[in-house]
Amino acid sequence: MNKKGALPDMSIDNVVYIVLIVLFFILMFYYIDGQREGADLWADYYSKRITNLINLAETGAEIKINVQKISAIAKNNEIEKLSDMIEINNEDRKVCVKLSKGRASCSYFYNEVDVTDIKLNLAQPDVNIFSFKIGERLKNDE
Repeated sequence: MNKKGALPDMSIDNVVYIVLIVLFFILMFYYIDGQREGADLWADYYSKRITNLINLAETGAEIKINVQKISAIAKNNEIEKLSDMIEINNEDRKVCVKLSKGRASCSYFYNEVDVTDIKLNLAQPDVNIFSFKIGERLKNDE
């Protein structure tokens, strides 16, 4: 029987092939979107840079970093709160830098210290400064 308007017979191989092509293009778009203005590259760089500074720091040190470049990237990538751009978690000993929506680059520090007094000064017109202090690690008595 030859029916008019009937769909052609598609084999499973063709369906799998089409799904793989669509998946490839979705992943490619995701990667290219993440590379917009180098957001992933800069997030990875700054998370590792801050982690290295923490690892090399001694108790009592105050560290200041110019974050003008990454604050401009975060603003262009529609990060609503620039104060959420850099997060330091003392409990997990982790530094995360987020410059685009839904993505963050994290690095872990091994130095037995606590990072305190974390500030992001955005009031200056040409230079945004991220600063923090290195304190002695508080031991939990368990």
